[in-house]
Amino acid sequence: MDDRSHQKTKTLYVIRHAKSSWDSIFTTDFDRQLNERGHDTAPKMARFMKDRGEVPDSIISSPAVRAWETAQYFAQEFNIPTADIKKDQHLYHGGIDQIFGALFFLDQDVECAAIFGHNPGIEFFAMEVGNIHEHVSTCSVVKVVFGCDNWHDISEAKVLKSEIWIPKVVLI
Repeated sequence: MDDRSHQKTKTLYVIRHAKSSWDSIFTTDFDRQLNERGHDTAPKMARFMKDRGEVPDSIISSPAVRAWETAQYFAQEFNIPTADIKKDQHLYHGGIDQIFGALFFLDQDVECAAIFGHNPGIEFFAMEVGNIHEHVSTCSVVKVVFGCDNWHDISEAKVLKSEIWIPKVVLI
């Protein structure tokens, strides 16, 4: 019998913000909002995840407007109050260490978490941790399952499986 079938796991969804607007040269990078396509794709990707039974217990977002708006669409679909979305400044253009760091303070009862952030950090995470070598386009979801029961113990060495859901592929 395979002992892995009873192994405790933690599941992480790392989600790149939806498509954002570049309309105004006066808007800072941090303050860029979602554009029409972003407002269309984010709720569809959230619904795609929910329909698959892929619903996180906790959401952590970069405070940048485009990531925050994306996280709110997902929270709404998952029936998670906006007030319960945690903001982590380190996720704004953060990399692998910042993604792992954002999970450090999660309650250990949380089995599944979602992080909303930016490229290139999310793409580096997908490649280095998830062994996924595809471009992480806007609103893509990288799912990584770790073989451990404590968020403090997650690492590349504990990855059991990973996959990526790209809007242009899964929303056909």
